[in-house]
Amino acid sequence: MFKTLFMTCFFLVFIAAIIPAETIKLKNGQIVEGKIIERTDKYLKVDLYGASVVYYLEEIDKIDESQTVDSEKPAKSLTPTDIESQNEMIINSAAANLDKATFAFNKAISADPDNAVAYNNMGVISAKAGNFQEALNYYKKAAEMKSDYADPYNNMGALYCSLGNNEVAIDSYSKALAIDSNNKPTNYNLANLYAFKKDNENAIFYYQKVIEIDPDFAKAYANIGIILDSLGRKEEAKEYFTKAAEKFRLHNDLENAVKAENWLSLNGH
Repeated sequence: MFKTLFMTCFFLVFIAAIIPAETIKLKNGQIVEGKIIERTDKYLKVDLYGASVVYYLEEIDKIDESQTVDSEKPAKSLTPTDIESQNEMIINSAAANLDKATFAFNKAISADPDNAVAYNNMGVISAKAGNFQEALNYYKKAAEMKSDYADPYNNMGALYCSLGNNEVAIDSYSKALAIDSNNKPTNYNLANLYAFKKDNENAIFYYQKVIEIDPDFAKAYANIGIILDSLGRKEEAKEYFTKAAEKFRLHNDLENAVKAENWLSLNGH
């Protein structure tokens, strides 16, 4: 049976939708693994973890450890790769490659000082490394550079929340939702924060908003069920635990599906 809420905070960061395909050896010995998205007679543009990084041909020794680069020979121009947002990249991808990701995003900022996405991504990397003030500075810079960019505000909220500054976290999440009211991770983060504060009305409101955005998001159903159960509203909780069990099984999360089903069984359903 469920005893605690699902309270994971989501950090938002851009990564490439594909696995890097080329290995590039620089003349300084640095090895870069990424997808070449543009070639000119002066430089290569490489997609590294969602950051477009420029390498001038005079910096490059070989590509794929077999093709020596001729800086005098014009090269073919390629269509840029589509880049999509992945809400949990910092946990699943860049977290395992902090040095590579840091190198990529710093390179992107050097090539394009107005790259708000790269600043946001550097903030996520800094937060993961425990450099919280540095992360906050990156998020603020990204938000200042691109006023319609919600991700830095979500990430500031998650950072403030992890540091126990809940009121500032709520303000940051609210700013993110003012830009993008249908941002699922931000709505879920804000719901979790209200649940932590025992503000059950607002917590349920934002969990329900998550369900509107993603009707298959099992944890939102489960968390509403847990809150309703704690309030003694068991008939209403039954509806949400039933849905939670269904959605957990849909995603092959059998452990949590069984917990929801056990609650239903213990409460005569």
